[in-house]
Amino acid sequence: MEPEDVKKTAEAVEGIVKAIPIYEDLLQPATQELGKGIETIAKTVNIALAPLSGLVWGYDQIKQYLLNKVTLRLSHTKIENITTPDPAIAGPAIEALRFSGCHQEIRDMFVNLVATSIDKETASKAHPAFVAIIKQLVPDEGKILKQFGNPLNYAILDIRLDYLPTSSESPSGGPLKFVTIANISSLSDKIELEHPGMFQSYIDNLCRLNLTKKIKRKESDREWECKELLHRKKIRESIEDGKENGEYNLVKEDITFFGDITLSNFGYWFKKSVIDDKIDPNNTNSADAKSRAAD
Repeated sequence: MEPEDVKKTAEAVEGIVKAIPIYEDLLQPATQELGKGIETIAKTVNIALAPLSGLVWGYDQIKQYLLNKVTLRLSHTKIENITTPDPAIAGPAIEALRFSGCHQEIRDMFVNLVATSIDKETASKAHPAFVAIIKQLVPDEGKILKQFGNPLNYAILDIRLDYLPTSSESPSGGPLKFVTIANISSLSDKIELEHPGMFQSYIDNLCRLNLTKKIKRKESDREWECKELLHRKKIRESIEDGKENGEYNLVKEDITFFGDITLSNFGYWFKKSVIDDKIDPNNTNSADAKSRAAD
């Protein structure tokens, strides 16, 4: 940079610096109003956070709750089988109870895990990873997992809907809009979910955590189930919504997946250790356990 350019740049910067107080004066009323708004928001946030102080449990509260619940769960356990649990499992589970006191479904999972780890006959089924998994679940997802057992699986379907604008004269140009509806299953009818509209996302999360899995099969297998899922009221409503008040026409309805949703082998032991009322230490010989041996 030439000396003359340096001088010009320095003078420009000096001019900006001198001008700053003027702009500060102009903005001051707005800044004051912003400050008042932030103060109001801070007070409101403080009110919203206040109930959490009562929801975060202390050790004494956790200890009493655990004593009552674990004693009840182990009421038929032999005294000689009760032992100190692995701290790598019980420690994080007990710590997590501090923040799950308001959600009974989640709270019970942690309690059941501690109880499973205390019984010598079932302690090997309590995996340290279960604590982290429970933390990634919501109560509704616990309700879904409870349903697996009888039957062992449920039909599940994904469809893709292709639409063309009603103004389009030639459909040969291909669809201009498509909508995918995933995880359509009668399983959602069997549970009273707190947020039923989240069912599809819940299934995605359970599969992500390897607690459940989707097994593809031919559409001709149990064809009546496939048709029943396609004609569900919610699906038909979604199809109509995609038409956007007549602006689009449905030109293709394509089944992209049809199969079963079931527990993975890992999910099976998670359910037995964390969700079921009492784990049977001999259930490795049971028929449903054998059905997962090929996983």
